[in-house]
Amino acid sequence: MNTSPLEKIHAAIKSFNPFETLAIVREQNIWDGGFPDVPTFNAHASDEVIKAIKQVQQTSTGHSKITSRVIVSGQGEGKSHIISRIFNHCRSTEQALCIYGNVEKYNFDSINREFQATLAKSLDRKIGSSEVTSWQRLATFMANSTWKAANPSTKLASPQQLVNHLNNPNQSLEKVSEWIDIITQKFCQVSQGRRIDPDLTRAILWTLVETQAPYAVKWLSGQEIAENKAKQLVLPNSVFGTENTESQAFEIVLQMLTLIADYKPILICFDELDTPDISRSKSGLSRPHVVARLIKSLVDSINLSETSQGIVILTVMMPDTWNQKIKQMPGGVPDRISATGSPINLKFMNEDSVVELVTLWLSKFYHSQNLKPPTPIYPFDEQKIRQLGKGNSVRKIIKWCAENFKVPDSIETDSSNSSTSPPNSELKNPVELAYKQKLEELEKSTNVWMEDETRIANSLKLCFNTIAGKVIDSVTVHKIELVEPKQENRGYIAFKIIAKDNGKIIKIGVVVMQKSSGRSVGAALTRLINYKKFDITRGCLIRSKQINPTAAQAQDYLSKLLSPKWGGEWVRLTAEDIKPLLAVYQVYRSRQDYQLNDQQIRNFIERNQLVVNNHLIREILSAPSGQIPTGLIEE
Repeated sequence: MNTSPLEKIHAAIKSFNPFETLAIVREQNIWDGGFPDVPTFNAHASDEVIKAIKQVQQTSTGHSKITSRVIVSGQGEGKSHIISRIFNHCRSTEQALCIYGNVEKYNFDSINREFQATLAKSLDRKIGSSEVTSWQRLATFMANSTWKAANPSTKLASPQQLVNHLNNPNQSLEKVSEWIDIITQKFCQVSQGRRIDPDLTRAILWTLVETQAPYAVKWLSGQEIAENKAKQLVLPNSVFGTENTESQAFEIVLQMLTLIADYKPILICFDELDTPDISRSKSGLSRPHVVARLIKSLVDSINLSETSQGIVILTVMMPDTWNQKIKQMPGGVPDRISATGSPINLKFMNEDSVVELVTLWLSKFYHSQNLKPPTPIYPFDEQKIRQLGKGNSVRKIIKWCAENFKVPDSIETDSSNSSTSPPNSELKNPVELAYKQKLEELEKSTNVWMEDETRIANSLKLCFNTIAGKVIDSVTVHKIELVEPKQENRGYIAFKIIAKDNGKIIKIGVVVMQKSSGRSVGAALTRLINYKKFDITRGCLIRSKQINPTAAQAQDYLSKLLSPKWGGEWVRLTAEDIKPLLAVYQVYRSRQDYQLNDQQIRNFIERNQLVVNNHLIREILSAPSGQIPTGLIEE
């Protein structure tokens, strides 16, 4: 094929910069490999992890069927690219089931529940072109194990066959429920020597039924489901909202991992340990310490059988995190985090690998435009690219490419008077680029983050902090405070807004409550109306759903909150209102990765009036109507 006309190539260069979206590897990229990869670059790291998966699968003793590795590198040196390479290898070869824990989003004080949610989310994915999820594959394995124990000559079903059978329109939900009851009972019986939770077994089997799978996965992730749905699926909501939820979540996680490992090797990866902490856990521990303690607990507590396929735990971090935090922890923690004793160090790119990488990125771009450039790395100069390969991180190289991906200056000058093509656009504001990426991520998982009370509350807290000193409809926000006493609050009131309304000090306690059960809603509301104990003058409930009419106590507390005596309010939560605030919050949490500072983010927020003009923010500050909002979701 001949080289394409330069005017077409230049028009393509002016219209789109492929490097702008490559600098930061997003969680979705980890799973789908949404960027070209040079397999030889840091191959020693990915090879070591893949080798560990084979080892735990082939070893004959249960104790050695769980191991761990640590990958260490500086910022932007390709940690996430390596994870994605390993994940995509496991996916394409079906060598292991992958669990990705982005701990940047974790609430430190509920680390077990966070990891339970990570497990459920990771397995609720379809593998390759398959139409079944990992949960459905596991459920099929459990059903087949039950049949095989009863009759070794039984013909086993494939996941797709079982899904098709249970979702046949001629199958009534009652018959399917009876089948699930029988398999649950018999599976727990044949699992000799192990205490298998029948509720967990039943929930996994329900993932085979397409109409019920979302509720089953929600329950498996540790979230409450609507009371009527819980009764229909015979799953208890009683485990949620109790004092020992964290310990219960850990027990469920152990059983989940044991069941999954019976079916397929597991690779668990913990990422983003190095993101700056906004706050510490109640015990005063930082993010790396909390995650390290979780890993130690998993390694010490998981009891795998000799027939298990094994578990590998991979943790990625920066050198300082390993040397100054993890290695200093007592009680054998470092040995649990890295079973080999020392981490796997990533290397900088060299001259050849950087040319190969840039060639791959541009090959994808030119192929999508149906163009053939004069050289594989046009418009870049190969000598300049080779110089970049001397001691620079992947991120710095991509950033340089993003800033210099344009028509050569001499050509641009010669054609400035005659060209009719649009001028080469400047590189986008880095905060704007990061913000748009986060919006795209949120767009793909609305049903997940609309249930994430902690993330919603933290985004509101951050955004209210950015408008301290500003006047919004006669209300001046002064500061945001934590709620005391902590022990009595138990995290229900997320934060307190101290403001002045027409010269009068107001203290607004904010609760984000998306759980379904009346018990959880009641527990939140009883605190929200206790103005004296928590030193607030107004309670504000933020919620998108109706409250169950049969939850008498919750309804009673709600009536008090909205009465003139208490003067509280219920602000309806909508995806449209909270999404831009969540995106800003996610950018702030990832600011080191994007190489942004606080002031840049604040300037972007103020310039675009993302907070002061946000409907949810204004509703929280406005005078309460005393009414239940309209448009609530009926579960």
